[in-house]
Amino acid sequence: MADAGRRARGALWWARLLVLIVAAIGVGWVAVNVTAMRAFPLRTGIPQRLDANHPDIVFREAAEALLSNRGRLPAQFYPRIAEAAKREPLSAEPYMFFAMQALEQQDLARAERLLTEARRRDPRLRLARLALLGVYLQTNRVAEASEEIAVIVRLVPRAEQLLVPELARLAAAPATADAVVAAIGDDPLMAAVIVRLAQQNLDPEHLLRLAARQPRAAGAAATGWQATVLDMMVRRGEVRRAHRIWQRLVGISGTPPLVYDARFEGRPGPVPFNWALSGSGAGVAEPAAGGALDVEYYGRASAPLASQLLALQPGRYRLAMRAEGSATGEGSRIEWNVACSGSGAVLAAEPLRDITYNPRDVAVEFTVPASGCEGQWLRLQGVAAEFPTTQAVKISELSLQRAGGGQ
Repeated sequence: MADAGRRARGALWWARLLVLIVAAIGVGWVAVNVTAMRAFPLRTGIPQRLDANHPDIVFREAAEALLSNRGRLPAQFYPRIAEAAKREPLSAEPYMFFAMQALEQQDLARAERLLTEARRRDPRLRLARLALLGVYLQTNRVAEASEEIAVIVRLVPRAEQLLVPELARLAAAPATADAVVAAIGDDPLMAAVIVRLAQQNLDPEHLLRLAARQPRAAGAAATGWQATVLDMMVRRGEVRRAHRIWQRLVGISGTPPLVYDARFEGRPGPVPFNWALSGSGAGVAEPAAGGALDVEYYGRASAPLASQLLALQPGRYRLAMRAEGSATGEGSRIEWNVACSGSGAVLAAEPLRDITYNPRDVAVEFTVPASGCEGQWLRLQGVAAEFPTTQAVKISELSLQRAGGGQ
């Protein structure tokens, strides 16, 4: 009967209590998103016609009180829980409830003893493991935290949704950041944590410190959070600071090139200071042999085909290249466009007209103003017209220099 009661009680315990993990522990290990409930298997409902002091009823009411009070259980529940524990001495839930009380009182040692016993009695009790993870991270217990993360990821089908918000909260705090990084290591979970922090406008320097302390680079996953951080800074108008951080990420020392990867070789580095190439219904731009870019534009809708954000100082510049292909510029056209990233003010627009398979040089000069144009978008874009025409061009020998020579 006791086993049946515990199984039945699971429906309310997990479906309702999963919207919080544990209150207390410093800044709080709380507020799991409601969508995380779906990651946990639900069981059948609680049997009807149970007396008011039956363990199922007591634990259900205690769970509801915890939920409504954001992790704080009113004192009158504890005598009832103690009596219910006598009727069901093997249950893990009483230890969990009393651990909540200890956490509220900031008694981490007692909370850990109770949570450990709850976990021993029910190794699949996710809430106990989540609470223990919070204790371990708060007290810099890296080995224990790593073990709990490994188990939680196995127990919960969508553990990332559950863990990332709380790990990000702790990773943002200087007191616990090192423990989070050491516990997660180079698992993709760390990249997800950094992306979340980037979306919350955390200081980019702190994010870089978090990434630098990972045991090894996160590989392709790193590009995602790096691009998120850089995009956030660009949107705030911090283009030159973002460009300096991008140089550190890419490993560029000294004076950077005015255009990165001018030969379209696919050099490493995140956007926006690297090429973003299109592959959509509007057209395709892809690297070609010999340091060139092959572009085909279908003419049906205006769209960028290749773009890169520059961080040019005020002054006059000359953009030059060789072009060949079949691009008359009649009807739809392909053009190079330079515009200020903040205001959108166009500095240059050079259509590619009368391009044939006999290569020819194309160049345009423009001036970056002394103010209001910290970043500049360099775009090769398709411009639609009333009567669409397909345009195809190969771009090579791309260069950007200060007008009059030099970079």
